[in-house]
Amino acid sequence: MNSTASSDTPAVIDPIYRYDPEALSLLEVDGVLLQEPYRDELNPTIRDEFVSRPPMSGWNILRPIALSTPVPSEDVSAQFASRPPMGELSVLREEIDKARTTLSFQVDAGADTGLAPRTPSGPGSLWPTFAPPSPISEAHFWLDSPFPGGFNQLYSPGYQFGSTGGGRYRIHHGVDIGNPVGTPVLATASGEVVHAGPDNPALLGPYNDFYGNSVVIRLDRKLNTSRGEQDVFVLYGHLVSVDVQNGQWVGAGDYLGGVGMTGIAIGPHLHMEVRIGQNSYLHTVNPALWMRPAAYTGTVAVRLLSAAGRTWPGVQLSLYRYEEDGVRWYRVVETYPEKESIGPDPSWGENGALSHIPVGTYLLSGFVNGEEVRQEIAVKDGETTFVELRTQQ
Repeated sequence: MNSTASSDTPAVIDPIYRYDPEALSLLEVDGVLLQEPYRDELNPTIRDEFVSRPPMSGWNILRPIALSTPVPSEDVSAQFASRPPMGELSVLREEIDKARTTLSFQVDAGADTGLAPRTPSGPGSLWPTFAPPSPISEAHFWLDSPFPGGFNQLYSPGYQFGSTGGGRYRIHHGVDIGNPVGTPVLATASGEVVHAGPDNPALLGPYNDFYGNSVVIRLDRKLNTSRGEQDVFVLYGHLVSVDVQNGQWVGAGDYLGGVGMTGIAIGPHLHMEVRIGQNSYLHTVNPALWMRPAAYTGTVAVRLLSAAGRTWPGVQLSLYRYEEDGVRWYRVVETYPEKESIGPDPSWGENGALSHIPVGTYLLSGFVNGEEVRQEIAVKDGETTFVELRTQQ
């Protein structure tokens, strides 16, 4: 692993603005989803039972139904605070191998969950190498939870931004949070409603009726980028009902509608996207860098580059968590593909990110064409941890 800049300095680019007006017409529109209920085998957020629940709307459901959000114990802060600093931890290769062995049955039995090993054919585009913002600045945690307390707040890590859920779905331009039909959907930040209702005739995705009943809000705040201040849009898709109107101003926490499964959704869930500059399917960035992490969790932003500063697309990096009794595999971070204008956030320059990671010390490790990259990282409460990994290739 090499965290220093290469002598072959890549050009500074802003992939978000590589807009191709013909790209939408070139997208494959057949076989968008396999006809099976979506589930994340390792961390379920959408349950089969939700499919059979009757439709509900408005604020008629005040009692929480989905209670999958973990509630930390009162002594969680002290527990993690007592862990030794990263510099004093020795990364034992046998412990990592043991963790990989423990995971192997899940990889073999659950290849369709996206855990199967992958080898990129080669490095992709030159990638930005600017320094990210300070993690304590909370530069991107503008978005609160879209659900009231007591309901599931966590998006599915098995279908991350830019991933295909192990080849089962088309490339994901947002995140999915599973809750029963009719669960209240709340505005995550204040702004103006610029779309409310079906995505037909308005085009929000690769084709009409993709997101079904949807709401798009242009935030009051703008993002400073290399191209100046840019509008930020948040999309809420697959709603069963929409209770706002175009041109309406909403505040954070205002009611927008109810969770549904309109459009191409299989199983009730909320699809959320963050769009920069334009309200366009080809201007999305990773919502994991914008959604405020749950209590006692943080976010990890990864930049995996070749020696020449090019991105490695479709690589799966594992997070191994240091426990009192050893090292345990926790989750996969998948780097973005070189398709559909999936690119980095203008401020972070990452090519992979995951949020809602419990605070603690982790080893980020993976293989690129047989070469191992690894680095210890600390995940802190309410912060984004940025890490850059460089291969020798």
